[in-house]
Amino acid sequence: MFFKALILVIKSVNRCGMKMNRKILPHIFCGEEKMEFAWHHVKKVRGLLFILFFLLFSFGAVLSNRNIKSPLFSFESFQEEEKVILKGTSAPSKITQEEVWTKDKSPYILDSDIEITESGSLTIDPGVIIYITPGRKIEVLGKIFVNGNSEEPVQFLVNHKKPKENKWLGIYIKSNEKSAIEGAFLEAASVAINIFPESKVKIRQNIFSGHNQSVFANKASIEIQQNFFKENKTAISVKSSTGAISENIFDQNNTCIFLGQENKISVSNNFFKASNALAVKYAAGPDFYLGSNYFDTQDLKVIRKKVYDGNQKSTFRYNNEILKRGFVIFEPFLKEKPPLDILLGFTF
Repeated sequence: MFFKALILVIKSVNRCGMKMNRKILPHIFCGEEKMEFAWHHVKKVRGLLFILFFLLFSFGAVLSNRNIKSPLFSFESFQEEEKVILKGTSAPSKITQEEVWTKDKSPYILDSDIEITESGSLTIDPGVIIYITPGRKIEVLGKIFVNGNSEEPVQFLVNHKKPKENKWLGIYIKSNEKSAIEGAFLEAASVAINIFPESKVKIRQNIFSGHNQSVFANKASIEIQQNFFKENKTAISVKSSTGAISENIFDQNNTCIFLGQENKISVSNNFFKASNALAVKYAAGPDFYLGSNYFDTQDLKVIRKKVYDGNQKSTFRYNNEILKRGFVIFEPFLKEKPPLDILLGFTF
């Protein structure tokens, strides 16, 4: 279309040029006044041609840009995609027995809350996409197993054109049965994985992006390993819990790890990129010893600014007791970046 228009313009220019020559050439050899008359007409035609070519070039650029598409698996494409999917497999509101969600029936549309009862179990196969209406949640009283991988991740996406402003509630795990979330991309939840007391959850090789909190655990047993946390307000928040937080990558989060009281959590071999506002925030309690982690720098002053332990106040009140506020001990720390992109199976 653009090239046809350009050919027509060129033909028109040639015709205009021939007419101009017939009008001007007889006067060119008749003195300086006639030469000025000819040059005046040439300048008029040249200006019109410049405007015409500029308009056609701009129009062609708009046409060509309409076909540009975003990459399939990137943070930008997930969060800016024009969603609102109406066709797919409707997710049940209650699961009372073993159920498997498969790729061939994907996408699954979650328009209401889902309850997995104590007798129920949900397994989600690699490559499954789940579109969730804002304000909805998956409540687990039984078991849930998300079995994605780096080649075919399970995707939990908000079914809205503006997911950041219209979050879903998340996965609420309220069971002492073991559950596992592995190889998933989870987008824009209030609390992506909310782990209640006495629950046991393994969270491994996932991507979390755009959440108020990616993982919250209270009096739970957790293993959070080899995940990538990007652009979350708080990546991980734990209180009175046991387990390990290891080999994770944190990028552009307000707070990477918030530690409440009475935790028996090991925090080691994590990569805190310089882009995070805070690497570790410690609410209160005795001295907390971090394992060896990489802070993207070896400058102690910079690391201290990334680790907050609240020691501007020497005491705190807890259960009607006045207790001494401890420090976060972050030395020794790793001096070389760990090869976590290989462990994660993703490339960043």
